[in-house]
Amino acid sequence: MLKKVIWFFVITISLGLLRLSLYLYDLPPLKLYRTDNIMTVDVQTLGEYSTGIERIKIIQKSNEQKVWEIVAKGKTPHLHKFTLVCGKNPLTPKGINSNDYTIVFPKNEGNFELMRGESYRIVVVGNKETANKAILYFPVH
Repeated sequence: MLKKVIWFFVITISLGLLRLSLYLYDLPPLKLYRTDNIMTVDVQTLGEYSTGIERIKIIQKSNEQKVWEIVAKGKTPHLHKFTLVCGKNPLTPKGINSNDYTIVFPKNEGNFELMRGESYRIVVVGNKETANKAILYFPVH
């Protein structure tokens, strides 16, 4: 009887670890690199392959206000990386194809601004139907 209980716990823990590893594997990659006031958001898989990205959102941390959001127009496009700067950014930053994404926010404006001294949260959602959202916090210097 004790052997059955032990095996039950071993199998339950193993399945839980397997599920956790599959969840973590399913997250889209998300890294941020800086050079002076240029920030490169890298979403490449294994550092060189494009990744299917459904949605990208930037939120100002201090007031939880959405600053920028895009969503894929149709079939999920693949991205390598895109750049942001301290100050005004075009609604379609360098590295993002405007034919692939719709600007959700801000509407009817020519740019969005990342203010010096503020911190932001970037949320990147992959193209799978599971909970596959990567989040990264970053300050703007």
